[in-house]
Amino acid sequence: MRSVAEPRRKIGNPGYERPPAPSPALRKLVRRAYRGRERVIRDIVARCRQIPCYRALSGPALQALYRTVGHLAAGFYRRSIIEGRVPTAQEMELPIRTARLRAADGVPLDEVVKAYQVGLRLLWAHLIATAAADPAVRLELLERVPVTLTAHSTVVTAVIEAYVEERGRLLGARTQAFEGFLRLLVAPETPLAVVERRATALRLRLDLCRSIVLFRPLASEDDHAAEADVEGLRGVLASTTHREDALIGLGRFEKDVLALLALEPDSQALADLLAGVPAQEWHIGIGGAGEGASRLRRAVFEAQRAVEVGRLVRPSERVHRYADLALLDVVNVGSSTAEGYAARVLGALARPGTGATHRRTLDAFLRHGMRRKVAAAALGIHPHTLSYRLNRLRERYGIDLDDYEVRLRVELALLILGATDGAPAS
Repeated sequence: MRSVAEPRRKIGNPGYERPPAPSPALRKLVRRAYRGRERVIRDIVARCRQIPCYRALSGPALQALYRTVGHLAAGFYRRSIIEGRVPTAQEMELPIRTARLRAADGVPLDEVVKAYQVGLRLLWAHLIATAAADPAVRLELLERVPVTLTAHSTVVTAVIEAYVEERGRLLGARTQAFEGFLRLLVAPETPLAVVERRATALRLRLDLCRSIVLFRPLASEDDHAAEADVEGLRGVLASTTHREDALIGLGRFEKDVLALLALEPDSQALADLLAGVPAQEWHIGIGGAGEGASRLRRAVFEAQRAVEVGRLVRPSERVHRYADLALLDVVNVGSSTAEGYAARVLGALARPGTGATHRRTLDAFLRHGMRRKVAAAALGIHPHTLSYRLNRLRERYGIDLDDYEVRLRVELALLILGATDGAPAS
């Protein structure tokens, strides 16, 4: 055996040295271990299949895993132990190709890397167990630990780079395809059957979608900035959610960004997710629960209207839920039609700067279920004073709150005025 003091040649990483040539005893040991590699390969595959993404593999996918592990084992015995070197570019082709396939299959990166870690650990355990009776050979194996780790690091680094590159390429293509799907979904003239076929082609599970969230930039920006914002937003959502399947899709539609999420609109999980979005950059509109193409189309419209109505009536807020604003949308708050309706119902009381006391009286009385004592306490007046004001409203303005239809019209009128001029709304 060559002396451990013999000069050695540097390899790849300056921190490691190439070990001396293997002794005949080590070569014999490696040949024996290599002949029994099938058992180790089966053990590695079995251990890998405890990882969630590998658990359901079968057929060609399972055969591909066996080939990858076989390549790892062959490289370990021949390249790392016998030749004492890192892999060449040609030898890296299979791991790189496999990494790209795993990226296309949606396998998480940490689980891809874990398979290599499991493989190296079991290969070493098998080789050391085979050399148990020969201390000199065990010492030679110890000398090969640095180059083995360097080779492993080289492979894993290349795998990570190939995976990230492929994921970026696929993400760009998928984002473009998803934005095409959004255009079809939002366009009312597109038949729902066409939308559903496009979703199937993109592997979008519309039956899993629970909410539509619209993000509208606070300021208009150029296309390049908008693209960067989309990726930044994707990163925020991905880092905040605790469920990998929560974000079904994300893409731009005109100046907005639409997200399909597998979360209920009123859930705490969605609230936690949106809490991570920079409030100074986006208005956020949340539509109703959506499942299926028809309901999703409606949910997109609701999310758009939530932002439009919310910005009008609650400009200081950034998150607007359609469920909270639906009634204001129904009465078309902010429009001349809505303002005309309020003027017809309340007459002079609807004019700015006039009738504020009477409007507050009506609002408090209706808000508290027409209970005079409760409403008077809320206004800070005596119940007799409240009764006097209600009588004046009936006599002077013809507002008889004992009439159900009058009561309903007044509530809607107060709602419109309260939403647009800051007065309290029922």
